Amino acid sequence: ATAGYLEYIAAEIESNWRRPPSTRNGMTVVLSLHLLPTGEVDNVYVVNGSGDSHFDESAIRAVKRVGRFSELQKMDPILFDRNFRKLTLEYNPSDLRR
Repeated sequence: ATAGYLEYIAAEIESNWRRPPSTRNGMTVVLSLHLLPTGEVDNVYVVNGSGDSHFDESAIRAVKRVGRFSELQKMDPILFDRNFRKLTLEYNPSDLRR
């Protein structure tokens, strides 16, 4: 059940991500998201940076642009608390040419 929600969250962030020109294949940023039961983003920060502050900040801005993951409101509250209240996600631009 959680996989579908993770895919939803990733897709929402991806659609709001404006990556900087310095972005290259192999770059990875790990973000921690703190979410409220309403799906609102309470906090987001870098856990493990890519080494490129522009890339890292662009990922944070993408999460903030989403603002609320409204589909999470449909989730069982216990499932939400266990798996989505604090979420760690890894992003890397696999769609770029080398």
